[in-house]
Amino acid sequence: MPLPYDDLKRMVIYSYIAYCNQGAIKNYNCAFCGDEAKGFEMTYYSYDDGTKTAGMVGVNSVRKEIIVAFRGTLPHLIQNYLVDIKFFHGKYPLPHTSRFNTSSILNAKIHTGFFDAFKNHAGPIRPEILKLMDAYPDYPVYFTGHSMGAAMSVFEVLDLAYNHEPPVDHSRFKLITFGLPRIGNADFANAYSATGIPSYRFVHNNDWVVHLPQQNWGYRHIAQEIWEKDDQKFIICDKSGEDPKCSNSLRWYDFSFQHHITYFDTLFLTCGFLPEEVE
Repeated sequence: MPLPYDDLKRMVIYSYIAYCNQGAIKNYNCAFCGDEAKGFEMTYYSYDDGTKTAGMVGVNSVRKEIIVAFRGTLPHLIQNYLVDIKFFHGKYPLPHTSRFNTSSILNAKIHTGFFDAFKNHAGPIRPEILKLMDAYPDYPVYFTGHSMGAAMSVFEVLDLAYNHEPPVDHSRFKLITFGLPRIGNADFANAYSATGIPSYRFVHNNDWVVHLPQQNWGYRHIAQEIWEKDDQKFIICDKSGEDPKCSNSLRWYDFSFQHHITYFDTLFLTCGFLPEEVE
């Protein structure tokens, strides 16, 4: 598999933009709003006051692509931490199980905190995604996010692929995440793989968050990891989700918080500290 370098560089910018407040996104005047995502126009902003989580949907007429991105954890919001630590398993709601010819979804369990946060956005965001897909039938749909935002982007992809009636053309979907924690058990990971949606889980070197929650708590990563072992040294990992030759080879004393908040020289957490104002 060739390295989707251009997609990674572009999606990390959208993941960064998702950290900004609504005004900065609308005006496209954040620190990293540059040529990588030039032409992007946000068409919908979703904000949940209970969990202080946010997501955006938009279209880039220059790149000819639809973007769905969720914001990651902001360190000054206790509500975000409450989402992060609610890591006990919950059962994934039963969807149209015959859609991808897999029984794994029947036993899929998920990170309750991330999934509950996602549910607060699923209802409002889904119609906007479908509207843009109808308006731009030739545009691919990219789902992205960093950290908690990455987790919610996975749930959004899976929800549309499994649960929407009539079925959505998921062949247009592509998932690219940064610093994604584990969000489900092995059955969940298998159910996701069964969709066949191209998915790239990017890990920066010693990022510590990608090792949480732990495997011995019943969690397993979705595939496919791309590991930046050292700066600009990329390893395309196997499709198990837990390739022992990739970031899973690290020990706890190797982990780095700095590597979690810095991807492609983009420092997350630096845009969006102002109180949210939903217009």
